Amino acid sequence: MIAWKSDLDPNELHTVLIISNDAEMAMVWDALFKQKNCYVLNETNPHAALQSAHLLRPSLIVLHLDI
Repeated sequence: MIAWKSDLDPNELHTVLIISNDAEMAMVWDALFKQKNCYVLNETNPHAALQSAHLLRPSLIVLHLDI
């Protein structure tokens, strides 16, 4: 995990894109980021996720790979 200090406004609504086939983990991340006042979008399809990333320009992308 990587963390950094940001100059972003903490009161601004940020967009988080979660890309995962694991519904349980996606629900955990969804709840966490919504608790932090973020707009959360979940995608399971890689093509839909790529399109969402281009359209929304999320502040954060969480990519969960089943390896």
